[in-house]
Amino acid sequence: MFENISLFMQLIYTSIAEKELQHLIRERVYFKRVVVPVTLDLTSLNGQQNPFQNTDYQFVELNSEDLQANTRTFSTRSRYLKALRSINNGLRGFVLLKDGKVISDIWCVAPQGADTPIRHPDLDMLGITCDSGDAYAEFIYIDPAYRGKKLAVPIFLSLLLTLKREGWRRIYAYYYEDNISSKWMHWMLKFEELPKLSLSRFFFFKKTQKFISAKPSIERNHS
Repeated sequence: MFENISLFMQLIYTSIAEKELQHLIRERVYFKRVVVPVTLDLTSLNGQQNPFQNTDYQFVELNSEDLQANTRTFSTRSRYLKALRSINNGLRGFVLLKDGKVISDIWCVAPQGADTPIRHPDLDMLGITCDSGDAYAEFIYIDPAYRGKKLAVPIFLSLLLTLKREGWRRIYAYYYEDNISSKWMHWMLKFEELPKLSLSRFFFFKKTQKFISAKPSIERNHS
């Protein structure tokens, strides 16, 4: 709990400094926001090449030694703290480097050498039960200076190809329906949509319920 509070205080400090406090609050407090769980069969990724081959970018796995030795430079202190907490919680992180600087990080639940179904609070929230060989992609972050450069799809594809090479067969994730860029990213990667949910959040507390879409009323002609 103390670690969460420390991280959130750092996030507030960074958001105020970067004039993004309102954005931070919108991402942490909302009511009945529609989320779309998705899944992808990793064995269907045939003939895909390294999307960052022959570029100035490097896609590498992050580990605790990197963080402790400060060998990876993050754009903000809050990103470093979040990476440290994620690794301590058992997540695997991969980063995209440009000129030695971390410009994106993506996280997943796919422990190396594990042969038992994975567990994560988001999976319970989404009503997803994983089998052996199933992985979960938690989130992707891209530095604001590099957004709009069409990096999201190749970053996510790099993760998918890495997990496929390790023997993982399926991956789950989710996105917010009102996040158009995230929706298009999952569509471009050909994720399959699962039943939508309505999610309410107040900082660290989340609650989901079945999403019921509003249907237009049908007027009957009684003449």
